Amino acid sequence: MWTPPPDLLDALRAEIGKIRRKVTPAASSAQTISESDTETAVFDKLLPILGYPHLAAGGYTKQTPNNAGGIPDYTILPGTRT
Repeated sequence: MWTPPPDLLDALRAEIGKIRRKVTPAASSAQTISESDTETAVFDKLLPILGYPHLAAGGYTKQTPNNAGGIPDYTILPGTRT
């Protein structure tokens, strides 16, 4: 199993804290948080930290079917750029 280095964990923890401070009030209110809003608020913030800044910037195809016939929002494999 892959173990992230401590500096990566620190960066992820810091960003997740920022995300929680932003998302928690919206989730606790009557506001509706769409899937697109979630991608922007969460994944687009975490992908650059994980080494995928090009995915957060767009320019890629979402909605690609997987082998099970479903359509995952993201499929990222360690050691790959796609």
